[in-house]
Amino acid sequence: MMSKQQNLKVAPSLLYIHKAASEAYTPIIEMGEPRQPKVPVNNFSFYEEEFQQRLTALLEEIFDPGISFTQTDHLPRCGYCDYKSMCKR
Repeated sequence: MMSKQQNLKVAPSLLYIHKAASEAYTPIIEMGEPRQPKVPVNNFSFYEEEFQQRLTALLEEIFDPGISFTQTDHLPRCGYCDYKSMCKR
């Protein structure tokens, strides 16, 4: 939304409270292959089209009444889920 309102570079960020006190911490998202050096995303416009396509597809799937919800088979994920009580996990 910000990049549409102003002609500025937007760096998507995630704030991890438990890591924020570290001097080496940066909230800017980094991308790259596993076990390879990561590159900070300092300009969202390079990723915007693919992001919009994937987000739209995901939302269409979530709201499609023809696709039933299925619980994950990877149970360790449930340990951190805020909604596990709804799934009875």
